[in-house]
Amino acid sequence: MWKVYFNLTTPSPLEANLEINGMKVSVSQGSDQLVVELVEACDD
Repeated sequence: MWKVYFNLTTPSPLEANLEINGMKVSVSQGSDQLVVELVEACDD
């Protein structure tokens, strides 16, 4: 599993969760980060 954090220019009051093609994109309320998380299982 890996996560990518993007710092946003301004904090977002929006809270959203979206899953597309095994990817989960979430923006936490009051957070200044956008988290992109791969939810597929990986063999390390």
